[in-house]
Amino acid sequence: MLLPAILLRIKPVVTQERAELESDYDLIAPKVGGPLYAVLQTKCSRQAATVYAANFTVDENAPNGGFSFVQPAGQKLIEKWPAIAQQNCADRSGRQPQGLPRKFAAFRLTDALRQKGHKLN
Repeated sequence: MLLPAILLRIKPVVTQERAELESDYDLIAPKVGGPLYAVLQTKCSRQAATVYAANFTVDENAPNGGFSFVQPAGQKLIEKWPAIAQQNCADRSGRQPQGLPRKFAAFRLTDALRQKGHKLN
């Protein structure tokens, strides 16, 4: 998941590059990141199930004897992978939801820093 990268990228914005905020950010980020990760993971898992259901039959999704790239379902996955990867975790317009996790994480982290008594713009 991209959450650790998101938390790292938003750090300068949230902390306003102030040292006293950065140390608290480092303590708070894992606490905020855990629940955020769970929410995003659940959303992406549901989205992936929908995408796979749209691209594969019931028998292809639950092959008897397990999955293999040599079997027809595996060959179909290889063939359709670019489209499936594009559809996974995309919103209804087809765009990847990169902005939403960043904004949500920034909001949660900013709120947590304010609760610790930090003044933020």
